[in-house]
Formats: sequence, structure tokens, C-alpha cells
Amino acid sequence: MSDSRKHTAIHEAGHFIFMPFGEFISFAGGSIMQILMPLAFVIYFVKKGALYSASFVGFWLGQNIVNISVYMKDAIAMSLPLLGGGIHDWNFMFTRLNMLESSKFAGSLTYFLGLAVIITAGIVGIYAVMKKKDAEQPNIDQS
Repeated sequence: MSDSRKHTAIHEAGHFIFMPFGEFISFAGGSIMQILMPLAFVIYFVKKGALYSASFVGFWLGQNIVNISVYMKDAIAMSLPLLGGGIHDWNFMFTRLNMLESSKFAGSLTYFLGLAVIITAGIVGIYAVMKKKDAEQPNIDQS
């Protein structure tokens, strides 16, 4: 399954899962699920002390946030292809919030958040590798 189809499956499942919480949350549910799914794994791996694994999933989280930002920035133009030609989630949500004119700005902020998550994931991954290398080095006592 291609990466974009995985995102689509998780996104579309979010609409269904959040449907009982009302129309607005159902529309938001796709993007919410794109964040909650990898975030749950990040939290799991951090609690297990598996920082290297957490960094990989953290990269996925950041990538999803960047993908959401693209969808947000498209709220006015609505040029992205939609599954089944449905309603554009972010156009609907920004219109309901009376924020449609701010969609590009909100999308840009979201993009930088995603980028920060990706960079942080990379730093955590490097830290985890270095920490493991330090743990593997023989302890030479120079007393």
C-alpha cells in the first residue's frame, strides 16, 4: 500500500470514528486521526524508553502534520482531488469558523509545526543512536 493510500485510509477512518461527535468534529476527524494515530505510537515508544523507535514514528507524525497543512492551505482554491469528490474538509471547517480567509496563514503555521516535529524527531533519533553507542563503549576506569 502506497504512503498516500495509508494516509487516506487513516484520514477517512477518522471521519467515521468521529461521526458520533457531530458534523464539525466528523469533518475534523480525518485530520485528527492523522495526528492521533502516530502520536499514540510516539507516546507508547517514549514510555517504553525506545527513543529510536519514537523518533521514527515522530517523523511520521511530522509528515502527517505537513500533509494536513497542504490540505488547509487548499481550503480556498479547493484544487486537491478529493476521495469521491466529497466536501473539502478544511473549506467546510474554516467557513464554519468564519476563518476561510486565514486558511493559508493557518496552513503555514501548521506546516512549520510539522517541520519542527520532523526536526525534533531527527534530533531524538540521533540522540538515541549516540546514547546507545555510549552504552556499548567499554567503561575504562582511569583511577
